[in-house]
Amino acid sequence: MRKLAQRLSDLELTERLSTASLERLRALSPGIKSTQALKILADESSFLALPAAEIPAVPAPDVATQRQIMGLVVSYVSKTIHQLPNFYATRVTTHFEETPQDQTAFGTIKYQPLHQTSVISATVLYREGQEIVDKGNAGGKAKASPSGQDGLIALALADAAVKSVKEGRTVKVSEVLG
Repeated sequence: MRKLAQRLSDLELTERLSTASLERLRALSPGIKSTQALKILADESSFLALPAAEIPAVPAPDVATQRQIMGLVVSYVSKTIHQLPNFYATRVTTHFEETPQDQTAFGTIKYQPLHQTSVISATVLYREGQEIVDKGNAGGKAKASPSGQDGLIALALADAAVKSVKEGRTVKVSEVLG
């Protein structure tokens, strides 16, 4: 089954792999390596266009309606973030790396396609408007980075979305912040 994982890592999709399709494929996956290869394939395709069959037949709202929607988003985010109730969640971060082939003084480093290198899990607490990450074994808590900036980040995302609608193109958050 290692061959299946290798064959999957050699694929390059031309359309986004939907969550539903990914779950169907995962159910058929014979092992961990092929499941990881599917996850990588899906993540790499996340910026591609959806398959035509998965695009709703409902037309996009006109520009005025889009602006109104984004205004409501900005208003909601700016008023709501600091009023959220206390809660906790588990943040799971999966790291991937691609290792290029390289020649060093100690020998040749073999090429490895994009592969999972680690999974980090942390409990994130949200109390009194502040995000706090439980360090677990480290024996203490630290404010998450960026501490207390969640509302500002959400506003920057909303600003980027509004600019994207106005200009009819994808806008990076760095364009709004810079």
